Amino acid sequence: MSRPIRLFIPEWVPLANKGETAIVYGIADGLFPGEPVEITALERNMAEPVFREGIRFWPHRWFYAPWRNRPFSLSLAPKDAFNSGMSLLRHGLELFDGWVRRPPSPVRNCARILARLDEGGRADDSAFAKAMRSLREMDHVVVGHDGVLSHNEECHVIRMLSGAGFSYGVFGTCMPLPLRTRHVHRLYAEMFAEAKYVFTRNPEGPAWAGEQFPGLGVESAPDPAFAMRPASEDEVDALIGREKLGSFFERPVIMMTVVENDVTLRFGFRKRLTAQGKARRHVRLAAQLVRAMVKELDANILFLPHCIGPTRLGDDRRVARAIMAAASAPADRVRLIEREYDARKLKGLMARADLLVAERIHSIIGAVGVHTPFVCLGSMADNRCTGIVGALCGAEDLIYSLDEPDEASLFAHVKDVWRRRGDVRERIEEADRRIRRQLAVACRSIRARMKKGRSGARENAPRGAP
Repeated sequence: MSRPIRLFIPEWVPLANKGETAIVYGIADGLFPGEPVEITALERNMAEPVFREGIRFWPHRWFYAPWRNRPFSLSLAPKDAFNSGMSLLRHGLELFDGWVRRPPSPVRNCARILARLDEGGRADDSAFAKAMRSLREMDHVVVGHDGVLSHNEECHVIRMLSGAGFSYGVFGTCMPLPLRTRHVHRLYAEMFAEAKYVFTRNPEGPAWAGEQFPGLGVESAPDPAFAMRPASEDEVDALIGREKLGSFFERPVIMMTVVENDVTLRFGFRKRLTAQGKARRHVRLAAQLVRAMVKELDANILFLPHCIGPTRLGDDRRVARAIMAAASAPADRVRLIEREYDARKLKGLMARADLLVAERIHSIIGAVGVHTPFVCLGSMADNRCTGIVGALCGAEDLIYSLDEPDEASLFAHVKDVWRRRGDVRERIEEADRRIRRQLAVACRSIRARMKKGRSGARENAPRGAP
């Protein structure tokens, strides 16, 4: 029996964000259906390699300089101010061609180790050196998951791998990309030119790429997360048993994913001028909806944490707890899953819901795959909301805008979808079939253009590797 296909995604895949891992699982499931696949990705919050949720994670700092990934923020807290300073410095340096074109030190270090190994040299027994040896056994390199490629440092990592003999492709990125200077533009152009395929998840991406990179031939395909398999029925039964939710499903169950991010704190609640005011309004709005669904729809409410970090603000459980406290609903009618479960299990669990009310776009992608009716709470300024939920899924009527919401219209919208959820389920099932067909076409095209990671990586290629 041949060993599994080895897939390398040289990007940060935050383990705490189940939408991110759903994309990675979907890439593997879509490209190699029915085949065993070993996935390796990168995580920032670790010092040594770990294996969790079916993915092998290497430290992100092995390939990327941490200071280059600092986020900009308006917060004046010392840590946030330092991060913002590093972000401004990085953007300022992009004005200089020499700095843009010079690979960062972690990239140069990886290249040196790989070259030494190719020349028959010896490396130490550190975890990093062992990883570089196993890197040579990778069959395929896929980049661009979840709309990344937003920092030019990623171009250097990808081109380093190409120079070391690996072929690669782009699958799932968003376009437009932040091409802030002509030097950055040229770096991206060189990276894309060597890619075996480039697929963007937004339909307008190919037109933008045609203007920026003439002749590149970018194609669009649905988000790879649509291809992720859910957990088995037995695994979902075990989850329900562990959480003591058996009797909870004796009533209809409405599941919810809630979040405080750019949608709620920047785009949403336009009449609120501060982030704090928007956050408080968001909690009150959701709490009122919970009370109405329990009382008037006679449904139980189950909060699913689709993201539990990596920061406190990114933990959906924090928001859910605030909403539950404000709702003051009976404890046996409203529950929050506190434990961490992988994306496959969450998708399988959503199949047991009568309705999903969701602010997490990737939870909606999961719901589509198991044909669960949903209401999307989002902003018209979020192109994932309008592009993925609206245009791709054909579910514009299932979107409720948080731009200027109120309790009465929100519950009326949810109640309307609840009333016609049988018809909505049929529509979602048809959308799922259509999206899967589109993904299958894209994946067949990708497999036709894939090459083994490098000659000599493996003599007996798996059935899934052309």
